[in-house]
Amino acid sequence: MMTKKHFQKFADAIALVEDYQDRIKIRDLIIGVLASDNPRFDASRFDEWIRRIRNNDDKGIEIK
Repeated sequence: MMTKKHFQKFADAIALVEDYQDRIKIRDLIIGVLASDNPRFDASRFDEWIRRIRNNDDKGIEIK
């Protein structure tokens, strides 16, 4: 089972994608896998982490 550290690494990688449409497509593909792997996965927190990384806000938030 993947943990929050795994989720954060995925979010960090997605945040590096410059094109918005590409970023959304990749996020949509990955989010289903993450949710099926760990029932505690929270898509809204995942999105918030990506947003904060994109905007250089701190180090994001912890995904629990």
